[in-house]
Amino acid sequence: MQPSTPCGSLVGNETQFGLALMKKRQHRVSVYILDPDRRRLLLHKPSSGPFKDKYTALATNLVPDQTPHETLKHFVRMEIGLEIDFVSYGTSSPVVLDAYTVKLNAPLLVQVTRVGADAEFVDHVYVARARQFCKSTSGLMWFNTEELVGNAAPRHVKLLVREILMLVNS
Repeated sequence: MQPSTPCGSLVGNETQFGLALMKKRQHRVSVYILDPDRRRLLLHKPSSGPFKDKYTALATNLVPDQTPHETLKHFVRMEIGLEIDFVSYGTSSPVVLDAYTVKLNAPLLVQVTRVGADAEFVDHVYVARARQFCKSTSGLMWFNTEELVGNAAPRHVKLLVREILMLVNS
């Protein structure tokens, strides 16, 4: 009979499982905001971080004791003064299950982005529609697929912009 190895223990060299436990993961919520006409998306250009000077979705850390929806609505209202409504697609509509339970819109996707050798962002990515239009500024700009060219944004952002615009306009 062979001796058993406890789950998660490292035998010999470090395993991928062991390395994964050492990574720092920052859980965030992100939102791609459609203009009221659903033709363009509002993107943000951070002044620091791994995507410095590249247009990305608005993102913030998930606030303890808040749902992702509450965190994003508050963040967008405080940072840029917009009121947003989350976009439903497929089976993501809010549903009242009973007097105590409401099923909220699901994220479009959960995205893990490696930002360093031992760090990752885990973004719960939502799509929302702005209730009103706002002007572009130095750090915020409205884009459609054709306008998001060159090095303006990381590749994953360009692909998501195309996918979201096709999804909501089909």
